[in-house]
Amino acid sequence: MRGSASNSVLSPESALEENNIIGKLAPTVGEEYTVDSIRITLVAPPELSNTLISCPFKTLMSITPCTQELFEAVMGFNPSIARSKPKAKQKPVEYVTWYDSILFCNRLSELQGLEPYYLISDIEYHKSARIDSRSILQANVSIAGGNGFRLPTGDEWEFFAKAGTNNRFSGTDSIEELANYATFQPSTPPRPTEPSAVGTLASNDWWMFDMSGNVWEWCWDLYPEQDEVAIPAQYYRRRAGGSWLSSDWALDIANRKFVNGQFPEQDQGFRICKNAP
Repeated sequence: MRGSASNSVLSPESALEENNIIGKLAPTVGEEYTVDSIRITLVAPPELSNTLISCPFKTLMSITPCTQELFEAVMGFNPSIARSKPKAKQKPVEYVTWYDSILFCNRLSELQGLEPYYLISDIEYHKSARIDSRSILQANVSIAGGNGFRLPTGDEWEFFAKAGTNNRFSGTDSIEELANYATFQPSTPPRPTEPSAVGTLASNDWWMFDMSGNVWEWCWDLYPEQDEVAIPAQYYRRRAGGSWLSSDWALDIANRKFVNGQFPEQDQGFRICKNAP
């Protein structure tokens, strides 16, 4: 781990105040962790008995994507293309493979005294000059079932992105309001040239920031025709949410895109979750 660093995410209380969502059906803080004073906040869905949507998951979800600061504290390097930009530590980590995010989950679990959720073996690292040599090209991955951190399934991701609504985007159903919640490429200028610091735009009703836009987020899901028992590197994995490079249609919560988990992209990050006790 690196030296002490300032917090990179808002507390739930600050998130509520700064985004004026006090009074809405609120989730509960499930668990909080720190790494070198960097706070990780995971929340549970609110009581949904008064809504039309049932709660099918016992899941705690991080309120923001993983930041560059947190990734480097856990993994010892920062692969992000935007790492030299202003406020880079608070921006989401990007240019990570699906396998990098899996290993991150296990290492963070170990740092917090939790049992790693995944079994990882036969790791092969990238040898390309354009990709950090500490980034994973392929590995054998299976579920151990520990109490540690993991990637959300696509269904879990969609559940938290919708936050008890049928909204098209996380936080809103309106393209006209989307810029209040998401960093993306609008049809007219100005357009972003890099990702935003996490948690700087409005959250949805469940304190989920940046679930639409900013960076695509890796999910666990294999391409539907594939077997989830063994995970050869050529199998595609789902990513969700769209990014700062995306047009508005890509930010649709229901957009199910699968890409090769071996290769990083400058707008590809992830968000962690874990099973509720």
